[in-house]
Amino acid sequence: MMATGLYPFKLKMFDLSELTIKFERGLESEPIDTCFLSENWEKFVVLRDHRWMEFHSRHGKHYNMRLPLIGTCMAYNQPMCELYTGTIKNIVLRANLEQGRYYSPFETGLEHISCIDMDRTHLLLACGDINGVVECWDPRQKRAIAKLDMFDSIPSISPTPEVTKLRFGTDGLSLAVGLGSGHVGVYDLRRSKPLHVLNHRNKIGIRDIHFHQQSSKIISSDAKTIRYWDQSSGQLYTVITPAEPINNLAVV
Repeated sequence: MMATGLYPFKLKMFDLSELTIKFERGLESEPIDTCFLSENWEKFVVLRDHRWMEFHSRHGKHYNMRLPLIGTCMAYNQPMCELYTGTIKNIVLRANLEQGRYYSPFETGLEHISCIDMDRTHLLLACGDINGVVECWDPRQKRAIAKLDMFDSIPSISPTPEVTKLRFGTDGLSLAVGLGSGHVGVYDLRRSKPLHVLNHRNKIGIRDIHFHQQSSKIISSDAKTIRYWDQSSGQLYTVITPAEPINNLAVV
């Protein structure tokens, strides 16, 4: 498990089987997002502030790469060996790690991309923005194939909130959309209306979402609480309220 922090800027890698820390490495600026590039911990990338991205291997930092735009989030397409980076504009940067160069970016219809996620089953890329809009792209066709607007999909939530987190399920058909209003919309990709709308009732943005396949639960968190929901019925299962603010979750 990897964790990043501030003051000083650094990352730490933990071995959960031994309950020990493997190593820690310093960073030159604030980490924004991280992404593993291999099935284990040996290859990963850190998106940093000030338009920098750094690649790491088991031996240490491997390479620093400058971004043409300020990045906000990342997702990795392993079969195509492409790293996608959402930016503060309507652009999703595409870096091919096998060839070591940028491809033509995806020019979305969004204003400011706040989060992205990729489904491992069919490689659909979902992008969310600050205006409550989600666009889904097919990397093979290199075009948007679907669009979901929270204003039309969940009109009961007003004003239309920002999309703060996206997470695909493990079945290839589910998508959870975390909103700045503290709601989570659970979608079947074949429908434009949510199956369930989960309400944290804190009126603060959703920080992280995970699908727990073994128990058929959805785990969502904001800055104050972690909530477990039944995936089929949308009923609340339990609530955990830690003493410290929550940034994100790691489901092991």
